[in-house]
Amino acid sequence: MINKVTPTNNFDFYRVDDQHCRHSHSCCQFVPQHILNDLQMFNGVSLDTEIVPTHFGALSNEPSLSQKKIIDIQPSVHMLRATRIQAFDHLKFDPSINASIGFGAVSNDSQPTKEPKFEVYDLDGATDLKTRQGIPEYKVALLGNKALLQLPIDEWPPSAKNAYNTAQQVYKFYQSLFNRNSIDGKGMDILSAVRLRTYVVYYDHTTQASKIATDQNGQPIRIPENNAFWDGAVMAYGEGDGMIFSDFTASKDVIGHELTHGVTEHACGLAYEEQSGALNEHISDVFGAIFRQWLKEEKDPITANWLIGDDCIKDDFKDMVKTRRFGHWNALRSMSEPGNAYSVTKGNSKGVDPQPSHMNNYKTLPNTREGDNGGVHINSGILNKAFHLFATKVGGPAWETPGKIWYQTIVDANFGKVNQGQRYATFEDFRNATVNTAKKDFQGAVQALEDAWNEVGL
Repeated sequence: MINKVTPTNNFDFYRVDDQHCRHSHSCCQFVPQHILNDLQMFNGVSLDTEIVPTHFGALSNEPSLSQKKIIDIQPSVHMLRATRIQAFDHLKFDPSINASIGFGAVSNDSQPTKEPKFEVYDLDGATDLKTRQGIPEYKVALLGNKALLQLPIDEWPPSAKNAYNTAQQVYKFYQSLFNRNSIDGKGMDILSAVRLRTYVVYYDHTTQASKIATDQNGQPIRIPENNAFWDGAVMAYGEGDGMIFSDFTASKDVIGHELTHGVTEHACGLAYEEQSGALNEHISDVFGAIFRQWLKEEKDPITANWLIGDDCIKDDFKDMVKTRRFGHWNALRSMSEPGNAYSVTKGNSKGVDPQPSHMNNYKTLPNTREGDNGGVHINSGILNKAFHLFATKVGGPAWETPGKIWYQTIVDANFGKVNQGQRYATFEDFRNATVNTAKKDFQGAVQALEDAWNEVGL
């Protein structure tokens, strides 16, 4: 089913209905919809000094999207996620590793532990992978232990190099600090897909039909993906539009965040909705942040970087927002200051980071795409603040005591309730579980942890 989103002149732009994303795996995207919506106020704004009219209304006849200095964020969810998910089902993964890895599924205990392969699929702007099923058809086929490359490493696109190298760093982070062997703990191959793009689909009132927007030469307009996601087997990354978003593979915390969704899926299977979904997002924010801190040796939690997604926002865009006095846009989220990652005003449009930092400001939202699946990227701010407070109270590198308590809690998974393979847990469930972990193995940190939770109303 296709649902209408926002009318634009003679065209109504559409997205794929939510029900198509009820996949057996969690479809966890890095940039939430409310941020993409807030960014639309900058459509037609130059990254230089002048304001020019947006060309968005004439997509089918005008190649305006190639004008790289003009911001053109697509209306509400231009990403055709259902197409992407169905397409990824056609990739030929190793069934012994990737079979039955839905929410909360655990690999077969009889499966021998092995060393993972690191593989990267270069989609080269592909939008529908079903037309490119055969691995040898890819320009970069498999990057890993087997010599299946069609190009030497120095000819790989930067995004492929980034995904390949950083995935190995995240693997080493989990292995050296938490003794975890890959995503499933048993050497699951780590697969990445880069340079993904999406079509623009619109409803033409003249012909009364949905169409794919084309340029003046009649070629489908394919837009660089302004996002990254984990789909249950693969971490996929867009290159960004080059105006607001940069290549997502260049951000260490993005790759750490997405791989951690896989760890969470295998370790405790948190359902991706409401409070359990916010826990899911929080855990990825935590380990994405402390992975980057670990890489950069940021050992003091007071001075460490707690911004999420700051590297994937272009500096030119940040400078333009500040110079033009629209406000500030530092990152997608802030673990130290939830609610202050961005605040912008342009004319009658206003966009403010909606994350709360205390349960008094918890937002009850519908379990829909428009409602962020019950606020998974929004209410996670409360948990993020608790972790930041705990890290600063206990002192030392955040990947040590705080990281180890959080990791041990999710792998023990003695919290919440399991229903049909998915774990539904409240914030209070998780709070109590972390305190129990601390009482068992980190007695000296219990008071600091309880104080941190109390300060956010838990």
